[in-house]
Amino acid sequence: MLFYSAELAVGTELPKPFTDYIDDPLQMAGNVISNQRGEMVFVYACQYPSDRPSVTEMIDVLRNLESKRE
Repeated sequence: MLFYSAELAVGTELPKPFTDYIDDPLQMAGNVISNQRGEMVFVYACQYPSDRPSVTEMIDVLRNLESKRE
């Protein structure tokens, strides 16, 4: 919510929800990778809606998990 508070403070208009289906344009996302035991081995909490980890970074985590299984 800090991102949206800062945007409002400088006068930025927040996104409007779509009217033809239920949507949450203010939702902040994240990415999680867990191992076979359900333990989170990679957690990326987005700082703003389009903030995402790189695909390369996530593939590296998955490859590392795979190498530990062998």
